[in-house]
Amino acid sequence: MMPWVWRRQIPAAQTELWLEKLAWLDLQRVIVSSKPGAIRSRLEVYGSSAVELRRLLKEYGGGKHAVSQKKIIPADRNRRIRVHSSLYVVGDRKTGAALHRKYPSVRTLLIPAGMAFGSGEHATTGLVLRQLGKERRQLDRAAVLDLGTGSGILALTTRAMGAEKIIAMDNDPDCVRISRNNEHANFPKSTIRWKRAGLDEFDPGRTFNVVLANLFSELLITNAERIWTWVAPQGRLLLSGILKTQSNEVVRAFRKQGAKSTIRRRRGKWMMLEFIRL
Repeated sequence: MMPWVWRRQIPAAQTELWLEKLAWLDLQRVIVSSKPGAIRSRLEVYGSSAVELRRLLKEYGGGKHAVSQKKIIPADRNRRIRVHSSLYVVGDRKTGAALHRKYPSVRTLLIPAGMAFGSGEHATTGLVLRQLGKERRQLDRAAVLDLGTGSGILALTTRAMGAEKIIAMDNDPDCVRISRNNEHANFPKSTIRWKRAGLDEFDPGRTFNVVLANLFSELLITNAERIWTWVAPQGRLLLSGILKTQSNEVVRAFRKQGAKSTIRRRRGKWMMLEFIRL
């Protein structure tokens, strides 16, 4: 079967809902495009499987469009993620330059695919990125802690959104090195404090308005007490890397610390949880 693209219009506010509906697909083939400030977005799925196409048309409507092999979606475009109406995460400079020409007011954040986990396309990272976009005002001049930074994408996103005091840590030296390089690629001056440390030995020495932790559930549960001490009063804690089957156990671990659960979001088998310190 020839390559095809399935396409339909969706309300921009329902992007997360539609990504959850399509979690049975390889989400690297799913693209959501919209102009800044638009109320509707264009949802596209690229593929070649007749079974997938029939299911999409039957369950979600929309339409099929044939594409030649030369026009099939390039891998770099798969990594384009709209975090907010004024910020895109992209995988290469060419994509970023094209977006800037089309939307001059849109800021692009360059996170090339590399050894470090987290170019933005994985559900665990994407869930947090989109939540940060919704809470942009709370990041202005905020102090942010990023635990398990990977490629640095979450820390860099908070900097692009106005956070001023940012500490990001990871126990993998390659992640710390790549994250620091990614900061240099996006900003003229380095301001993020990149730390190599294990979670059980790490001590940032202060509290933060926003704490991000994209880690395995077992690490989150074991270190719940320590992580919660780093959240400032009225601060927020965003957790990801959590399998849906383990989410209730994670919630219980943080509620024992006095955390108030405010948001739960799911994409496929993955969950993102948000807590607030009252």
